Amino acid sequence: MPVLTLTIMGPPLGKGRPRFDKASGHAYTPKTTAEWEGAARGEMAAQLPHGWTPLDEPVGLYVCALYPRPQSMTCSHTSGRCRCEERHPAEAFLPYPGKPDGDNVEKLAWDAAEKAGVVADDKLVVVHGGRHRYPPARVKPRVELTVVWGADLARLVWPPSCLEEW
Repeated sequence: MPVLTLTIMGPPLGKGRPRFDKASGHAYTPKTTAEWEGAARGEMAAQLPHGWTPLDEPVGLYVCALYPRPQSMTCSHTSGRCRCEERHPAEAFLPYPGKPDGDNVEKLAWDAAEKAGVVADDKLVVVHGGRHRYPPARVKPRVELTVVWGADLARLVWPPSCLEEW
């Protein structure tokens, strides 16, 4: 079964709600959303294999969002008696409980993938809410997209075994 994995470096961002111009009544995309989507589109386009043509068939998407660890989860103590490591292990993936909501991160990543030419418009069959985590202390924040397509797509168990726990 064909699989394509793309990485967008930097902190994940959720898709912002459309805003409306009171004077004209037109809707527009918030600036931060548009900037993140544009940067993500460029990164994904650069990672596509040479000669890639947008997929024009049903696909599945799995998203993994790794957020920057807050200062409260990093230890700067020099004492050997520090208990921070017990609460927030530096080498562990920890659940991400905050905002943005996972579905908004997935929407923005998918929109960027469409604009990067990964798939033709409206070919998504299923988005699987991926993992939203704080990564180990030395891992940089990013969004990883795995696109799966082909005849066996309907029988695919999510998450794929290759994407099981870290």
